[in-house]
Amino acid sequence: MLFRRHDAIYDYRRMQRIPANEARTMTETEHSPANDDVAAIEAFVADTQFRLHQLMKAKGVSRAELAERLGVSKARVSAMFGGNTNLTLQTVGHVLHALGERGVLASPAIDARLRELKAEVAAAAAEQDTGRLVPTE
Repeated sequence: MLFRRHDAIYDYRRMQRIPANEARTMTETEHSPANDDVAAIEAFVADTQFRLHQLMKAKGVSRAELAERLGVSKARVSAMFGGNTNLTLQTVGHVLHALGERGVLASPAIDARLRELKAEVAAAAAEQDTGRLVPTE
C-alpha cells in the first residue's frame, strides 16, 4: 500500500519510506474526489502504524516484546501492523504507553490555534505582572 506524503512515498506494508523520485506516482484514475475520503483515512491509519513501528525500532522493542508488554499475543501485534487493521485510539494509547510514550493529536490547524492561545495567556500573565488591568469583552 503506497501513500504520497510531502516529498516521499510511504510503503506501509514494508514499513519504509521511498523517495518520491524512485516510486510510481498516482494516476488521475487513482486520485479522484470520490477516493479522497477513503484515501485520507487509509493514509492516517497507515501513517500511525508506520510511526508506531518506527518508535518500536528506535526503542529496540520487538513485536514479541511489545506483545508481552501489552499482554496480548504476538499474532495480535502483527495484526496491528497489518494493512487491514483499524486501530482504535485506545489501542494506540496502550501501545504508546507500553513504549513509554504519550500520544498527542496534532494537525497544522490545531498547532496554530494552540500557539495563539499560549500567546494570549502569556500576554495576559505579563499584563497582570505589570499591575495593569486586563480589559474583558
